Amino acid sequence: MAYKFATQTMGTEPLLDDLLDYTSDQIFFISMARTWCSSDSKTAYLLENDEHSPPKARIERSLSNFRAFAKTFNCPMGSKYAPIKTCSLWGNFWEPA
Repeated sequence: MAYKFATQTMGTEPLLDDLLDYTSDQIFFISMARTWCSSDSKTAYLLENDEHSPPKARIERSLSNFRAFAKTFNCPMGSKYAPIKTCSLWGNFWEPA
């Protein structure tokens, strides 16, 4: 939903010097993935004490089922982040129009 909203409402924003090599869409996905970054010790703790999937799995599973991610980063069809078969719980609701 955040991606759909961002692609429909955001105009061209000035980029920070360190991010000039990335598109706005790429920066969106990098920011999303950074939300789940954690150290190995924190991941080990979460595996023992949290019912949710570990951070790495949250990133990899969600992005591998999101065609907009594969398109944004030019992932070849059949690769880790552009599998032939994906899980489509919400249909194409999350994809931008």
